[in-house]
Amino acid sequence: MNRKILFTLAIATLLVASPVLAEENQGKQSGPMPAVRNIDEFLKNMDARQASTTKRIEVLKTEINKRKASTTIKRIDIQQDVAKRKADQTAAVMNATITKLEAIIVRIEARIAKVKTAGGDTGLAESFISEAKLHISDAKTSVAKFATVDLTSTKFRDNFEQLKLISVEVKEHLREARRALKDAVKEIRMGRGGNDDDVTASPLDNQPN
Repeated sequence: MNRKILFTLAIATLLVASPVLAEENQGKQSGPMPAVRNIDEFLKNMDARQASTTKRIEVLKTEINKRKASTTIKRIDIQQDVAKRKADQTAAVMNATITKLEAIIVRIEARIAKVKTAGGDTGLAESFISEAKLHISDAKTSVAKFATVDLTSTKFRDNFEQLKLISVEVKEHLREARRALKDAVKEIRMGRGGNDDDVTASPLDNQPN
């Protein structure tokens, strides 16, 4: 009788314990799954952050390039403006020189008229005056180029090279005009025997070569 009771209790215990063991075993098998899901979410978040960072970097690069382009444009505009002011200033200086030379021609022509009236030979002096006038006319034509010269190059050196070429051209004409005027004055002095104080005090003596 006691054996039957013990056997019955043992069977009952096994029946009660079996579902519990099954649940524990199932819990052990499914335990790692939440960790796997967390890793997937972490990787997804990491990819999202990386994509966001990459996008921000691209936006930053674009902004930097825009600023560089804007700075370059401003620099070119400033350089072109400097070249334009230089052209205007150089033209003004050279026009002032031309005006002075034209005033000198008027004075020399007045002296030539005096010598001519006195019976002196002024033919050669007059030819030098005509030569000087031609050089001054050429100088004026060259100076006018400062107003129309193309200064739109993006290279600072190219714009100033253009101005330099015009300046050299003008200076050459002015130098030849001065030479011709000095020769004219010399002829007048020779024609008056070097005794005309007004002619001796040549207005070209203080003119640069």
